[in-house]
Amino acid sequence: MGNSAVDWYSCTLHKLTIEAGWKEWREIFCNTFASKGWSPIRYALAFEYQTGSFLQYSIKEERLLQSVLQVRKTVDNGTLIDLIASGLPNHIMDKIDREKLTKTEDLHNESGKLEHLSYTPIT
Repeated sequence: MGNSAVDWYSCTLHKLTIEAGWKEWREIFCNTFASKGWSPIRYALAFEYQTGSFLQYSIKEERLLQSVLQVRKTVDNGTLIDLIASGLPNHIMDKIDREKLTKTEDLHNESGKLEHLSYTPIT
């Protein structure tokens, strides 16, 4: 962002004044600087577990999905859980009881319990 952020702040300060609430500032900032292309969405939807911790994967995937789907307030927890879990290896997904997952923290907890099944090559 660099100097563009400073310029944006100056212009917005004149429009809103310092008394404006955080909600107004945030909305204008997000409308100005939010990524409007498809690249972040493609990356978040295609992101899959590679190596390491299943828990770290699921938390990172949740963050990626929330950042690109924040505009779409209609995404429910079940859909978010499904999107995150779909990037896990099939043999790990099959060990997690989908019916017991009501929030993303449940998925994080269950994937964390399966860490012993992850394969990390010795270097």
